[in-house]
Amino acid sequence: MIRRLVPLLALLALPGAAQGHIGLEPSALDVIHPPGAALPLDLESTFALFRSDDGERWSFTCHEALLAAPDEPSTQLPRYVRTADALVVALRSVGLGFTAGVDVYRSTDGGCDWDPATGLDGHTIADLTVLADGVTVLAASSSGPGGQGLYVSTDGGATFTPSDVVDDPAVFLSVAAGPGEVAWATSVAGAGPAVWRSEDAGATWVSWTPDLGEDVGTLEDFTLPMAHPTNAQTAWIRAATASFDHILRTTDAQAFTEVLRDTRTVEDGTVCGGSVVLAVEGGLPAVSDDGGASFTDADWPFAQGATCAGGELFLALSQLETDALATVSDGAAGGVFSYGEVTSELACPAGSRHAAICSPLWPTADDVLDRFRADDDDAADDDDTTDPPGCGCAASSGSPAAALLVLPWFVRRRRG
Repeated sequence: MIRRLVPLLALLALPGAAQGHIGLEPSALDVIHPPGAALPLDLESTFALFRSDDGERWSFTCHEALLAAPDEPSTQLPRYVRTADALVVALRSVGLGFTAGVDVYRSTDGGCDWDPATGLDGHTIADLTVLADGVTVLAASSSGPGGQGLYVSTDGGATFTPSDVVDDPAVFLSVAAGPGEVAWATSVAGAGPAVWRSEDAGATWVSWTPDLGEDVGTLEDFTLPMAHPTNAQTAWIRAATASFDHILRTTDAQAFTEVLRDTRTVEDGTVCGGSVVLAVEGGLPAVSDDGGASFTDADWPFAQGATCAGGELFLALSQLETDALATVSDGAAGGVFSYGEVTSELACPAGSRHAAICSPLWPTADDVLDRFRADDDDAADDDDTTDPPGCGCAASSGSPAAALLVLPWFVRRRRG
């Protein structure tokens, strides 16, 4: 059963140290996991990144560990993907990262330390995706030296090399993985909106301008909510105008047909079992049981992200839900993870970026998460206030209560 909504007033008395992402109301964005694997699970949120190796115990690590100026508030949200053995993140601004001019970073220890990726210097990366092999990472550049393009990493996001699409006048907005070595991308500007497709793990691409139909007006965004995980010819694009989000599907890797028109923003999508699910901002998720040809609203909680992991559908629940994560079984959604269950930070050694930057923020974050524990019958069982082994955590005392800093944030969905 999904727990009740947390009253807004319960979140208004937070320590004055709250800043940046730690000052945002917790709102889940998406669940990420290695392709083809159920675990580990990582929950992206406006507040922080929550990590779980077993799907049961979750720990906190902060977005600020990636920033050049972690003490300065930022509303830009890093977006993460997971390979078979690493976390890879795009900050989507070359001016934010702790290494000048680098937008993409990689961690092989679960987020304790990060290394800048090479080969993308000066490029702002709008989107990342991991192919089915769990190793190949593709990056879509929306700006960079000489022009934009599509870049490939064959070493899990450590090093990127150009594909055959570089120094292009188009602005690349999204990239998504299909089955095997198939990948899709979208771009705007240049010759207009274009869909790109690769059959060789992103090394070479073909593109075409899709017929969006007479009813689709001036585009404000053009992205890929998802590609089909087993059908190489099927993908969905989102053509957003001032009035509607138009979701169009192709089943032959060429012609697109509109399958949904909504006044709300379609944030994410996934194919799970026999269902196609779209997460819709500020509304009920849309679900299709006919392969994504038509959609109806599901009686599930509002979700910002939808992910299929290990054959199980996960919904990343929207702002002010006590539960951050739900799964769907027999057509009903039930909560499986609450923010209040996070009672420890990530266990990281002294000297790591997490220990230096996130550990001092943990007492403030713990105060925020405690608001979600007040009416949790299981809170006493989950309580674990001691520092995890090897943490090297820096103690920090709470400061006087102050109003919650609620900042706007920019969120762009990115993968199927």
